[in-house]
Amino acid sequence: MTISKVWLEQLDNHYLIGGLDSDRPKKTANDTQHGGTHYKQFKGCEPWDVITAWKLGYLDGTALKYIARWRDKGGVQDLKKAIHFLQKTIEVEEEKNSGVSGTA
Repeated sequence: MTISKVWLEQLDNHYLIGGLDSDRPKKTANDTQHGGTHYKQFKGCEPWDVITAWKLGYLDGTALKYIARWRDKGGVQDLKKAIHFLQKTIEVEEEKNSGVSGTA
């Protein structure tokens, strides 16, 4: 067995995302969550699925993520983070609409 095949099998076993064995069912990124279970409650409609479907960007997508998880993970601090990301989204949009650049 080559080193790369060993590495791929170890990676596959660690992350549980399918395998080199084509008979084994593949797992998706939604099947695993690193760092807690606060998104598992959404059952097939995780924040990143909504962010992708709605074509949100980094700033508004991150705000949505914090809003979605605030009760189960970060509490009021997550709401404050969401507000912060929304404030930046507003600044960026206002700059775009006024033709002013926020960069030096």
